[in-house]
Amino acid sequence: MKYELFPTLIKEYNVSGYPQKEKLLEKIFNYPVDTHKAVRGGTSSFHFTHNPQTINFLLSEGFDDLYEFFTNCSKDYSNEVGIESGEMFNAWFNIMDHGNETVRHHHPGTIIAGAYYPLLEDNSCNLIFYSPHFNQHQTWSATTDWTNKYNHPFFEFPIKQDHLYLFPGWLDHSTEINRGQKRVVISFNIK
Repeated sequence: MKYELFPTLIKEYNVSGYPQKEKLLEKIFNYPVDTHKAVRGGTSSFHFTHNPQTINFLLSEGFDDLYEFFTNCSKDYSNEVGIESGEMFNAWFNIMDHGNETVRHHHPGTIIAGAYYPLLEDNSCNLIFYSPHFNQHQTWSATTDWTNKYNHPFFEFPIKQDHLYLFPGWLDHSTEINRGQKRVVISFNIK
């Protein structure tokens, strides 16, 4: 008998065909941006989420339909993992250019984190998820192929344009260095 305990769900949703995508990208590229400590070299609207009127980029800019779709996806994710569904607390976007990266971080106090990619130019960087089994990696030495599912410290997750990814807010993640040009992600937190 073999038991594999404590899996972590990353769930993908296809958002292709979103009718307001061009309007969404136009708003993003004309919106005030600043630096973000998690996005090395890129820009972000994150700091504007401290203003009660812009805490949720999707709602403040009239993308209620996308907000509703993401909320429904979050409910679906919550049902699958057996947790209480929460509310979208904030939403922002990050823009990365060639040579930019997102440093390793997680979303404290968040039950579900979301990342939607309306624009990924060729060679855009992937997401990297880190194993939550930190103590294991402190004590285990690999004696076989380091990439097996029991001892690998991280997983490079291939992302797709027009797709949404949901994952636990406590899961550490980052990106590779962006080898492409423009890469746009809309991120949000469910609390």
